[in-house]
Parts: sequence; structure tokens; C-alpha cells
Amino acid sequence: MAYIDDTIDAINYRLEQNPTFSLYVMAKSQLDYIKSLLTVAEKDKSKLHSLNLGVLASEEFDTTDAELAEHLSSADYIASQMRQGLKI
Repeated sequence: MAYIDDTIDAINYRLEQNPTFSLYVMAKSQLDYIKSLLTVAEKDKSKLHSLNLGVLASEEFDTTDAELAEHLSSADYIASQMRQGLKI
């Protein structure tokens, strides 16, 4: 959960600087969904298969914001493990 919280903090910081940037808004929404699954506030895991945090990390932020790309990659790994049924 700490990785997800750290990633949410990183996104929130960037959203403070640019609150309408659609990629930040989309990433925040996906991270909030992952966190809601981890805290058992959400039970429907079907949306895990449509998350694209890894794509955002590698295609959008890898060269322009390496720190955020690393955070998003970690969150994507957690989501991928959850998709495979691993309890986090």
C-alpha cells in the first residue's frame, strides 16, 4: 500500500501544478481505484484489466518525468499482481 500512497502523493503534487492535465487526472483516477481495492472499499476487480499505468509510465513519462514513471511502473506491477489473484 505504501507504493500506491507514494504514487498518489506524486500525482497529487503534479496535479497541484497542472490540475487539468488529462494524463495526471487519468492516472489519479486509476490509482484511487487500486487503493480502493486494497482497502476493500471496492470489491469489483473487473476494471483492473483496463488500467494503463504501465503504458503511461513508459510512453508518456519515461523521458520527461522519470520519477513519476518509476512510481507508475510500481503501481502497475501491483495492479498486475492483483489481476493474477495475488493478495497484496
